[in-house]
Amino acid sequence: MRTPQQLYAQERMIYQPELLTCPHCGDPLVMCTYLAWDKTVQMLDRVLSVASRPGRCPHATCAGSRNAPALCRGAAHCPPGLQLWL
Repeated sequence: MRTPQQLYAQERMIYQPELLTCPHCGDPLVMCTYLAWDKTVQMLDRVLSVASRPGRCPHATCAGSRNAPALCRGAAHCPPGLQLWL
């Protein structure tokens, strides 16, 4: 059995939230200092590191400050110019 090969990312993509304003109060979201998720995407010609940085409402009394909106664009990552044929 072969030893697994290490994957070293050649490019890093960090996605920002699709929503720029809080859906509850309408104020602009503040970017968090942590990443919601980080994954390695292996392609035929390169290896990517894809991550997403969530945003939250700056008001502590707003319902949007406790739970950050979900980030969908980066989770279903398909780099520009790449098409998937089934």
